[in-house]
Amino acid sequence: MQKPHGIAVKLLIFLLFTWSLLAHSNEFRSPRSASLGGAGHANPLLNEAAYQNPSFASMLPVYSWSANFKALAENRGRAYNLSVLDGRSDLFQAVAAYTVRDEYSSLHLGVSKKLAPTLSVGVGGKFFFTKNSSAVQNFRTINASATMQIFDRLQAALILDNLATSSPAVDLALERQAILGTKIRASEHLVFYFDPRASLTKDLNISESPNWGYETGAEISVFKDFYFRLGKFRNISHPDVRKKSDGFGYGIGWVAPRISLDFAVERIQMPLDRLTYNWGFTLYF
Repeated sequence: MQKPHGIAVKLLIFLLFTWSLLAHSNEFRSPRSASLGGAGHANPLLNEAAYQNPSFASMLPVYSWSANFKALAENRGRAYNLSVLDGRSDLFQAVAAYTVRDEYSSLHLGVSKKLAPTLSVGVGGKFFFTKNSSAVQNFRTINASATMQIFDRLQAALILDNLATSSPAVDLALERQAILGTKIRASEHLVFYFDPRASLTKDLNISESPNWGYETGAEISVFKDFYFRLGKFRNISHPDVRKKSDGFGYGIGWVAPRISLDFAVERIQMPLDRLTYNWGFTLYF
């Protein structure tokens, strides 16, 4: 029988060579990320690394599958997501995720490598597809990231996102930006996240008219396996409205041996009123 990580690597290769055959795009927030207001880039939970921080895949020595479902209230749309993480490979670690929405779909691929026990780097590719090519053309972009455990209670990550921007990317509010993810462990049961971000120019300098925003959240654990989460975001390009948005989220999670279940409610307050329900299931080994 093949080892799980061998199956994951073959799946990643298959996705890489068949992405151009897929049709339909957008970024995807997992239930945990949505409940934290989009924060958590410094410490994604398992397959979240595909979207938030590919370099963190090397900090996750597991093999995992994840499925998510997101629904906008009042039948305004839905999204499905499947992802796989292989953190056990000796050569490098990898993660892949595919999302289908009513109008779009996207494929995210990421690889990472540890340079030291407390430092890892990674690169990712995003491939976007649309049913209506007259409205938005298919396109692709890349990102680079690094994660470092600075102290026992402090972890940070730097993500340079959407480095290869184009007109379709701008139409979907996928701007070139730098994200500084931070994780602060206040106690055994309480963790804070604060992730500021800024728009970048083509030469990766901060824009002369910087468009700043942030995501912040808190995670409270009960009995070491049950979590309460809440968060807030401000001036963030949200995938559901494709505009700079303000809002908040909250949710719960249960992490048991080999399985985790998550649920989140997210409210966009500005510029449009949107309510989202998000469910997630992950199996890991």
